[in-house]
Amino acid sequence: MKKLITILAISIATITANAQITLESSYTSMPKVIHLSSSGYKYCIIGDTTRLYNLNHSLWKTINLVIPAGWYNMYDEWSVSDQLFNSDTLIEVLYLINSSGMTGRTYVINETGSILFQLESSYAKYPKIINDGTNFKLVAYDSVSSKYNVYGLPGTLPCDLCGGTVGIPVHNSDGSKEMISNPYPNPTNDKTTINYELPEGINQGKIAFYDIMGNYVKGFMVDRTFKDLQISNADLAAGTYYYQLQTSKGMSGGKKLMVIK
Repeated sequence: MKKLITILAISIATITANAQITLESSYTSMPKVIHLSSSGYKYCIIGDTTRLYNLNHSLWKTINLVIPAGWYNMYDEWSVSDQLFNSDTLIEVLYLINSSGMTGRTYVINETGSILFQLESSYAKYPKIINDGTNFKLVAYDSVSSKYNVYGLPGTLPCDLCGGTVGIPVHNSDGSKEMISNPYPNPTNDKTTINYELPEGINQGKIAFYDIMGNYVKGFMVDRTFKDLQISNADLAAGTYYYQLQTSKGMSGGKKLMVIK
C-alpha cells in the first residue's frame, strides 16, 4: 500500500511538473525581446519587413526597412528602440546592409521609413551601441575616411531586466566581461550574497537593483576592499528583481534575484 501511494505521489508530481511548460505561440523566425521606453516589452522578428508583437503574441507594428535594390540586410547585429536616436516615440531600427564585396551602409530609420542616419560603411563592420558609463554612443565604421566614428546620442535606453538593455546589443566601452555572480541563496527570504569583481583600473562601482518594470529600487556602492556583498531583503516586497554592476567602464550583465516572504 505504501509503495502504491509513493508511486502515485511521484506520478502526480511528474504530471504537475510537466504541466508547467505550455506552448504560447509559434513564429516562423526566432523572436527576440526588446524593451521600449514608452511601450514596454515586445517580441521582435527582424527582417526586410520587421514585425513587433505584444506579449500576448498579437501583431503590434510592421516596419519596412529601407533597402535599395541590389542591397541585402545583414541580421547579425541590429537594434530596435524608440527614444535613443531622438525624443519622439516612433520605433527606430539600426541595421547594416551590403551590396557586394566589402560595400556596406549603416542605416537608422523610424517606423514611417524616414532615414534618421546614413553612413557608407564596410561589409561585416557592424554599427554598435556602447555605454561609456554615462551616456550611450553609436560607433559606426566610415568607409570614406576608413575610421570608426563615435556619435553622441540624444536619447537613452530603459533598463534591461537581465542586464544592460533588451533588444539592442550594448557593449562595454572596453569590451570587458561581466564581473558579477548569481545571488546565493536564491530564492531568499532573508539575506543573500553577491560576488563581484571590478574591472581592471576601476576602484569603485555600484550594484544597482531594479524591479520587473525596470524601475530603480536601490543600490550599493562597492570598492576593492571586498569581493562580495551581503544584502538584506527585509525592505523588498516578494517578487523578482534584477541587478547589475555599474562602473565608469560600463554595465555588467544582469542577474535575477527572487525574494519570497
